[in-house]
Amino acid sequence: MLLSEYLSGLTKAITEYSKTSLIIDSDLNTDFRTDKIGIIKGSITFTNESRRMD
Repeated sequence: MLLSEYLSGLTKAITEYSKTSLIIDSDLNTDFRTDKIGIIKGSITFTNESRRMD
């Protein structure tokens, strides 16, 4: 799987959960090294104000 495909799926999932109001904010940063290698970092804030960061 290409990194761009993985990122697309991840972004789609975040968008869908945002529509249900489970996610109130998200921020993703990418650093593509090749088509299959790179770094995706970001944070997701959920409705209960908990935050997941990686």
